[in-house]
Amino acid sequence: MKFYRPQVSSFVKVCAAWFLNMSGIVPFACAVRTRLLKKHFIGILAYHHVSPRRQGLISPVQTSVPVFSRHVSVLTRQFKVMRMREVVDSLKESSKLSKDGLVFTFDDGYRDAFEHAAPILAANNIRGVFYVTAAPFCWQNILWNDVVGEFCETVTPADATAVVAVSPEIREMVKNVAVRGEKERKAPSEKLFLSLLDMDQEERESIVADFRTVLDKKKHEFAPSRLLMSGAQIAALASRGHEIGAHTVSHSRLSRSAGRAGREIVESVRELRSAGIPVSSFAYPFGRAEDIDPQQTSVLSQAGISNAVTTEKDLVAQGANHFLLPRITVLPYHTVSFIVALFELLAWKRLCVSFLFRKQASSLTTVRVAQARQ
Repeated sequence: MKFYRPQVSSFVKVCAAWFLNMSGIVPFACAVRTRLLKKHFIGILAYHHVSPRRQGLISPVQTSVPVFSRHVSVLTRQFKVMRMREVVDSLKESSKLSKDGLVFTFDDGYRDAFEHAAPILAANNIRGVFYVTAAPFCWQNILWNDVVGEFCETVTPADATAVVAVSPEIREMVKNVAVRGEKERKAPSEKLFLSLLDMDQEERESIVADFRTVLDKKKHEFAPSRLLMSGAQIAALASRGHEIGAHTVSHSRLSRSAGRAGREIVESVRELRSAGIPVSSFAYPFGRAEDIDPQQTSVLSQAGISNAVTTEKDLVAQGANHFLLPRITVLPYHTVSFIVALFELLAWKRLCVSFLFRKQASSLTTVRVAQARQ
C-alpha cells in the first residue's frame, strides 16, 4: 500500500515523459537497448483501486477506469503481457528474454478490481495477477486499514471519548481528527494511521477492534470502494485464467507481526488452496525492504510459493531473486507515456549498474535488502 499526495512535480513528470516519447528519445533508447544490445526486462505494475468512485482520507492509490483502460490497450501492444508463473519460467530459462514483458498486478483484493479491472483485461484478451488476503474466507469484507479510514472520516468528539482501550497518545490523535472539519482531517488521519502501522500487530488489532465497535454501534455502512471481493469472486477470477496470489490473512505489516508473520503467510496460502484456488505467488504487504525478513522467504518456500513481489521500484532482470521481485506502483498521475518512459529509465539504470559491477544477475532490490540487514 502506498499513499499519494498530489504535487506540482507530478505534472512536470508527466510533461517530461510526454516530451521524451514524442521527441523520439525514448523509442530510440528502446531500439538501441533491444535491437543492438539485445537486453530485455520485465516490469511488474502494481495497482490498488481501479474505480470511478472517490477514495477516502486513508486509502491506497487509485486509477480511474478510463485511464486504466488506456494503460491496457496501449501497453499490451508494446509489451508481452505475462503472469507471475510465466515470469518465473522466463527467469529460469538459460536463454535471454526475447521481448520486454509486463505484468498487471492488483493488491489487496478490492471488489472494484473484480468489477472494473478484470473486464478490461478480458476485453483485451489478457490476464492479470490478483494478490488477495484471506480475509473474505474468514468472513471479513474489509481490511483493518480501511476500518481506520472509515473511522477517521466519520468520528465525532463523542465517538473519540468512547474509544478507551488505547494509549494516551493514540487517544489524543483520535481527538485531533474528531475536532477537525472534513477538509482538514487528511493530515491528522494519516498521522494516526502511520502510528498504528508502526505498532505490534496485536496492539494494533485491539485498537482497530475498538474503532470497528464504534462504527457498528452507529450502524455504519462501509464505502463500496473499500469492500473486498468475496471468496466466490476470487474463485471466479481464477477460473477465468487470472492468477491469484496470497497477501497474508489480515494485511499485516510483517515486520511488526513478531511471531505471527509465518502464520500470516502460511494460513493465507492454506485458505486459498482450501477453496480450490491454486497459489504460487505472494505479495508482501506494504512491501518495502525494511518490512521483509530472510526468514519469510524460507516460510514461503516451505509453503510451496515460488515467487514473491515487493514494492521496491525496479525492473526484473534475468537471474533476479524470485522472492524479492520489484514492482512499479501505479500512481494517479501515471499516464501511458509516463510508464513507458519510466520503464526505459529503469532499464538503462539496470544496464549501467550491470556494466559497472559486471553482475547483471544481481537485483537492486536484493542489494537494498542486504544493506538493510547489515
